[in-house]
Amino acid sequence: EYRQTLYHYFIFLCETGVRAGEEVKNLMFSDIEKDGLNHFLTITKGKTKGYSRDRTIALSRKAFDALYAIAKIQNPEKDINIKSFMSIKRPILEASFVKNEVSNIKIPCYIRVFGSFIKHLKANNIIKNHYTLYSCRHFYITTKLQEGIDAYVLAKYVGSSVEMLQKHYDHHTIGTQENIDKLTSRQHEVIF
Repeated sequence: EYRQTLYHYFIFLCETGVRAGEEVKNLMFSDIEKDGLNHFLTITKGKTKGYSRDRTIALSRKAFDALYAIAKIQNPEKDINIKSFMSIKRPILEASFVKNEVSNIKIPCYIRVFGSFIKHLKANNIIKNHYTLYSCRHFYITTKLQEGIDAYVLAKYVGSSVEMLQKHYDHHTIGTQENIDKLTSRQHEVIF
């Protein structure tokens, strides 16, 4: 169950830029709402708590499908369908079979499971760099900036500030050929 859920959890993180850990740990299936053609997810806890309001993000089709797949994995005893899974009143990452009676922990440590997977990939020379689940957030933000998403809109979506995006991701924006051309006033030669 952990490995199956991790696959979909990974996709969800790469598709949303949500922070692995507290932000996801506190998400409930019932935090998903449909409005018109879109599905939205309200994030109420995590790093932004205390100095920012809750934020609601639109889900891509891949992110929505990942959450639906997790619901089916985490609730094997229920007949889950595309409409009913959004009314489940339990955390998205709560395992169907884990319960520590002492601490009532029902959320598996996906950081450890992911770490084992990365260790295996590195040992078999499939990857060279070390990645964490938080790397999914960096991937999402970098990709969206490269796609030209406005930094203000992206900052609001990921629960950050424009200043933080500039501090950690400006090199991706400045290094695009389009921006290099603008900065150097270079125009592409037109060939007839």
